[in-house]
Amino acid sequence: MTPAQRVKLLFGPYQAPALRVGDRDVCLYKDSQVVVTSWSDARISWPRCKYVRRRSAPWLLDGRTQ
Repeated sequence: MTPAQRVKLLFGPYQAPALRVGDRDVCLYKDSQVVVTSWSDARISWPRCKYVRRRSAPWLLDGRTQ
């Protein structure tokens, strides 16, 4: 295998997803909602994301007044 064959893109040409920083989408790998935080600096740029909590939870207090 030549170096050119080793790094050849499959299913190309590549087109980055139409997302901007702050947009929300669904991660197909983890099946969870994510928010785009930045973009990678790689040759093929890809959005960097962080997971959003799936459910909200009540804030629990221990009864003491502060």
